[in-house]
Amino acid sequence: RAELAELERAVDDSKAAAGSAAMREASEFVAAEKAAQKAAAEVAWRTRISDMLLPRGKKCVLSGDRAGVEALLESLEPEVVGPFLCGENFGGADISAAPFIQRLESEYGIPESCPRLREWYSNISRRPSVKATIRRSWWWWW
Repeated sequence: RAELAELERAVDDSKAAAGSAAMREASEFVAAEKAAQKAAAEVAWRTRISDMLLPRGKKCVLSGDRAGVEALLESLEPEVVGPFLCGENFGGADISAAPFIQRLESEYGIPESCPRLREWYSNISRRPSVKATIRRSWWWWW
């Protein structure tokens, strides 16, 4: 009986070790998947900025098209994920979008119809790194 109990303990220990390894592997997979999703979201935002925000924003500002600016910002609204553009952490998308949204915000404001974008702008504009880049004179831009 003692040998059988010892064998059962060895089997249980082996199962626990295998379970821990499997859990560790699953946890690593989940972390890698989250990192890949965040990277894809960053790329998607940077593409929106260069392909949509920059050309349409410039056209709207230079023509004085307030409705166009509002429509542009409203089209970005559903894409804001959390306190920052891609979630919980400040990242490349926020850094890329900040000067363009700042330009539009300083000229026209962010419409009430864009609560997530307004919250995002409030969050980033309090950051010292973003505050250091804010310019009230835009004569050189666009």
